[in-house]
Amino acid sequence: MTNAGIYMTDLPKGIVTAYDIHQLLPHPLNFIALSMTGIELDVLIREIAEKEEELRDIPLRGFGFRGEFFGTILTKRMTFDAELDLALWDGAVIDPEKIYRVATHDTFVYAPFFPIIKRVTGKEVYTPELLRDVMTWKLKEKYGEGG
Repeated sequence: MTNAGIYMTDLPKGIVTAYDIHQLLPHPLNFIALSMTGIELDVLIREIAEKEEELRDIPLRGFGFRGEFFGTILTKRMTFDAELDLALWDGAVIDPEKIYRVATHDTFVYAPFFPIIKRVTGKEVYTPELLRDVMTWKLKEKYGEGG
């Protein structure tokens, strides 16, 4: 889970340099993994659905943010079906007893957008690595050093 506003540029086609990644993600954001119960995940998905439109154009300069706006909330596995009033994980109903892991960054932990995140006790903060470091590692893993 992330917000589109943290990405300041597009990555170029072809070889990507450390400079390119720093231009894309200039902020000192830490990667965080949340371990949430199905009940907590349901609350989070509903909070996102409720606040997404409101947050899209909100400026975040007071948080040391270098972008213009918060932007759209990007999630890969979480969705909300408004017609059925259902929070979904991978298109399926959430099991309230199951533990789910959500990858995000510290903006969501320290900013008051989604109160359920503050209440989640299972938080793994990856330091000293920054989100851009994780992206660099993943790009190298997928494409190799020269790709």
